[in-house]
Amino acid sequence: MTLARFDYLSQLYREPALRLTMTELSHRLMVSGGNVTGLTDRLVTDGLVVREQDPADRRVQIIALTGHGHELFTEVARAHEVWIRELLGSLNSEDVKGLNHTLGRLKHALDDEWIEKRGE
Repeated sequence: MTLARFDYLSQLYREPALRLTMTELSHRLMVSGGNVTGLTDRLVTDGLVVREQDPADRRVQIIALTGHGHELFTEVARAHEVWIRELLGSLNSEDVKGLNHTLGRLKHALDDEWIEKRGE
């Protein structure tokens, strides 16, 4: 599974309802709507997600994780977690906390930059 697919599916997997709008996916992935559309097309073809119309606004597309998508992502996420644990296994708990803090600050900075670029 590519990193783009993993990131995309992880956004849906984290949602209690296993669904997000195309706009929200684009925002969370920090990519254009066109990029999300292309990836969505391929994931629909592979049976990992489905498109639904928002009943309140027919212009809005909602993307939902399918049962197959949920199963596949769960399997890949477990393997990914094992790989990360092996990768970081030599770090002590303070190193891991520091890395987590630094990555959190980086994510926040990137989120702020993304918002500024979009004019929000």
